[in-house]
Amino acid sequence: MGDKTQGRLARYLPLLLIPFGFILYSNVLGAPFVYDDEGYIVTNLQITSLRNFLDFSGTRYVGFLSFALNYAVGGLVPFDFHLTNIVIHIANALLVYALVLTVFRTPAMHGAWEKGVAVFAAFTASVIFLSHPIESQAVSYVTQRFTSLCTFFYLLSLFFYAKCRMAREGGRGWLVLYVASLVATVVAMKTKEISFTIPFMIVLLDLVFFSDGFREGRWMRVPFYLTLLIIPLSVLGPDIGLFADHGTNAEHLRGLQVRDIGNLSKTTYLLTEFSVVVTYLRLLFFPVNQTLEYDYLLSYSLFEPATLLSFLFLLSISGVGIYALFKSRRGGSAWGALFSFGIFWFFLALSVESTIIPIQDVIYEHRVYLPSIGIMISFTAAFFYIMDRVSLKIGREVSRVAATFILLLIICPPLFTALYLRNRVWTDEEALINDSISKAPGKTRLYYARGLLYLKKGRYGDALVDANEILTREPGVAEAHNLKGVAYSGLGDHENSARSFSAALSINRGYEVVYLNRAISYAASGRYMEALKDLSKAAEIYPGFSEFMTSSMAGKAFKDLIRECERAALPGCENLLTVSNSKK
Repeated sequence: MGDKTQGRLARYLPLLLIPFGFILYSNVLGAPFVYDDEGYIVTNLQITSLRNFLDFSGTRYVGFLSFALNYAVGGLVPFDFHLTNIVIHIANALLVYALVLTVFRTPAMHGAWEKGVAVFAAFTASVIFLSHPIESQAVSYVTQRFTSLCTFFYLLSLFFYAKCRMAREGGRGWLVLYVASLVATVVAMKTKEISFTIPFMIVLLDLVFFSDGFREGRWMRVPFYLTLLIIPLSVLGPDIGLFADHGTNAEHLRGLQVRDIGNLSKTTYLLTEFSVVVTYLRLLFFPVNQTLEYDYLLSYSLFEPATLLSFLFLLSISGVGIYALFKSRRGGSAWGALFSFGIFWFFLALSVESTIIPIQDVIYEHRVYLPSIGIMISFTAAFFYIMDRVSLKIGREVSRVAATFILLLIICPPLFTALYLRNRVWTDEEALINDSISKAPGKTRLYYARGLLYLKKGRYGDALVDANEILTREPGVAEAHNLKGVAYSGLGDHENSARSFSAALSINRGYEVVYLNRAISYAASGRYMEALKDLSKAAEIYPGFSEFMTSSMAGKAFKDLIRECERAALPGCENLLTVSNSKK
């Protein structure tokens, strides 16, 4: 294929990714906010005003800012948030295409561009990424925009850096590309912590594709090493609470999450991750039984059969990647370089969340969104390497166009179907949680999430059942007692409601929302003095008390209660209204 023809294909072929992306994710555009979206978005007062973003603290500043921009444009309309997520995913697929196409012009690819395969290889990798059902959690689940948006800036940084390295030294274009790459890295670091690996990925890019000039690029990499300070400084900064993970429901869901897995040591987490990474690989090649939550067994010894076999399997994959890299250096195999790059990408991109840093849940599908790109690149390289071997064996060139078409015809329909069906689960929160419970019945927080959903729907009896299910498993869960109290209150049983709230506070005296909930029960049953005491305690410890009193129906009702108590000259209420108006 001529360079001119390939150039035209390179410009126009990726445009197919845009309609493909919208078609594949069209059924989630009407989906509601689900699960942690309640805490991160719906009840998150920070995103309701762009003035809250004058403070640049926190490692997820850019992600929360994107939510605030959605809110500023159209308010809390799920369609707008989902549309943004889909656009980001399509942009990421285009960047995968652009990055793979760019590395084909690097020295390590040894003229592979001239063979006319670059466009087809780049398109294959990007189509698989766009349509793979493993990516659905990072796209269809609005809160996981942190992952997809960070991946956008991550890919942008690598793309600009690769273009920069290809540009001639000293040219003006080189400097612009270099600065753009550095800026994209900084923005990624303020979007999500997985971006910490960008400087190391740049080293990998130089090592694999610019091996002859690796030493020449060492000074170019120094500013990227300095960006490694951004995330630690953001984490240690005094204002992390502003843009860190927050939201009342999200906080208590994470509290249940911690109880689900216990206090993991670094060793236990690492050993468990060996099996988790193998599960990620299984999902990439056989995406079945996907779920929002996994009830995953922990590993405590390397010599447990599943752990040892997983470790050896991952070690062998790493060995194949190293072998392919050395073989590409000796034999000039472009596909070996690309294959090894994808393997190392996968492990490096997973290193933040799947090594020695314990995270509350050991496995989540959105964590493989960025790493999966490496596997898709390696798969593509392996396919075209086989095509080359077939060509040598039969003594004539195999058509890359036909081979690519046949490959996509084989793998894309199953992927499209699986993705579309998986996305249907995200359109109904109850269906999503029930699906997860059926696959992970041991996850306590799923019952809590479903109980909260039942409360929103006014199904108080069902919420009570879920609260009791949690307490049967773990009697000392304050969140479950609170859930039970709200359910009883909805059923009109204020005596049992107050008793449940008291049980929650006996476990966690700082559970501020429970004071408000118990005050509602006390007031409903005429126990005004006790209600006022709980309101006073809430005003003392609840940072969002003033917002609650001014913006919620319950808050307005409490203000009326305070005024009635003042008229009745009940002690302890004379200053409460002033406190509620002035507390920050």
